[in-house]
Amino acid sequence: MLFVVSLHGQTLTQTIRGRVIDTDTRSPLVGATIIVMDTDPVIGTVTDPNGAFHLSDIPVRRQGIKVSYIGYEEKVFNNLMVVSGKELVLNVELEEKIQEVDEVVIKAWSRKDQPINDMASVSARSFTIEETERFAGSLGDPARLVANYAGVVYAGDSRNDIVIRGNSPMGLLWRLDGVEIPNPNHFAALGTTGGAISMINEGTGRNYGLELTLEKFLDKGYYFLLTTSLYDSKYEAVDGVVRNTSFNGNYVVNALGGKEFNAGKNSMITLDLKSILAGGKRYIPILEAESLAQKEAVYDWDKAYEQKHNPYFRIANISWDPKVIVEYGDKAFNEDQFLMVDPSFFTVFDYKLISGSEGSVLSDIYSAVITVSNAEKYFGEEDPVGKIIRVDGEYDFEITGVITDPPFNSHFEYDFLISFENLERMYGKGSSQSWGGFNYFAYLLLKENVNWSVLEKKIKEIKLEVRSGYTVSFGSLVLQPLTDIHFQTTELCLSY
Repeated sequence: MLFVVSLHGQTLTQTIRGRVIDTDTRSPLVGATIIVMDTDPVIGTVTDPNGAFHLSDIPVRRQGIKVSYIGYEEKVFNNLMVVSGKELVLNVELEEKIQEVDEVVIKAWSRKDQPINDMASVSARSFTIEETERFAGSLGDPARLVANYAGVVYAGDSRNDIVIRGNSPMGLLWRLDGVEIPNPNHFAALGTTGGAISMINEGTGRNYGLELTLEKFLDKGYYFLLTTSLYDSKYEAVDGVVRNTSFNGNYVVNALGGKEFNAGKNSMITLDLKSILAGGKRYIPILEAESLAQKEAVYDWDKAYEQKHNPYFRIANISWDPKVIVEYGDKAFNEDQFLMVDPSFFTVFDYKLISGSEGSVLSDIYSAVITVSNAEKYFGEEDPVGKIIRVDGEYDFEITGVITDPPFNSHFEYDFLISFENLERMYGKGSSQSWGGFNYFAYLLLKENVNWSVLEKKIKEIKLEVRSGYTVSFGSLVLQPLTDIHFQTTELCLSY
């Protein structure tokens, strides 16, 4: 008798996923290569714009993973145990590669009575930046320094436009580090070559910091991550005084905890709770009495950046005109309630998050929060958290939270929320510093017993010279209590 026995085996596989970031800056590394070692054909992938990667159908056994990126030291993980019951999650930190090269010493030789430029035959002098501190009235400014030479004058102490042998300052050409520039001054007027404050100085920045990270994976899928950054950012100006910089918040504390739940074959649900505590930005205090007397802002420079801002809130709708196009997979819709907000939106107002943490959902510029109804429209029954949407075919955002739909009687509506820091990313550098735009509303949370009408009057009296010849007044700004919006008007005041 002849028996035929057929045996069929099932190859167990699992998923390896994770994120690749820079060790020092903590920023994601886009395009890093991840390869499963000793595979033929080679199994591998690259990281997406968020530094994340995903490897599917990896055989269950001990595996080796190699992570590499141009300009960074590669990392190899050997004997990683890939099991069928749980995905393998790798958070990879890469360090920049430092290469030692031979030293080259270059010594310059020059004569003070001869120019560096051989093409300059007359009226040419060379000097160092240190010499700008030794000439009378130079104030560390090369333009004011050359006014000490014969045949060179300037209009007055308030500006550094220079007249050479009677020629117009408009014909002066500036070149900085070999690059031609129209004007080497801060707040310069268009078409001029002079200004009040020179950009060229010999000040020195000093930044020191300490970062502590505590990471622990506990039993039963629980994990915990605590990062603390203590830093000090100072600047020593030409006057020798060491001051804080405007962004010297001194500390940032991030705490993340969570649990992973097995949701079936090759599926995992993660529940996270994240909190952030950070120091505020610094500012230059205004002398109130002097400002009211002079009808313009007078700053207390002796206390520059010694104090920090109180929390404030801003909101802007980027889709009033025109609408933005939001895409996910094969779905695309025009959206007219796509708002930019500060993270303090969730502490000033009591809108409730269904998913995500109030302190972290908008901590990243690439994060977005979606309403419950829109989450269903775009993702159906899928969990929207972690999904990537594309706006106007150019800007990608990761859904980090789900928020309840706004009440029907709310004075503003929203479908998506993104960080206000996207303003310059989406509308160009300097757009957040424009003094002529009234594109967004500002919400102020005042202390108890503060008379808002008195505050409004003080704001209207401020006049600020933002650059030479251009003064901004705030006489048209209006403060409007939220109760007035709901009970006395049908819309927000337009002068904000």
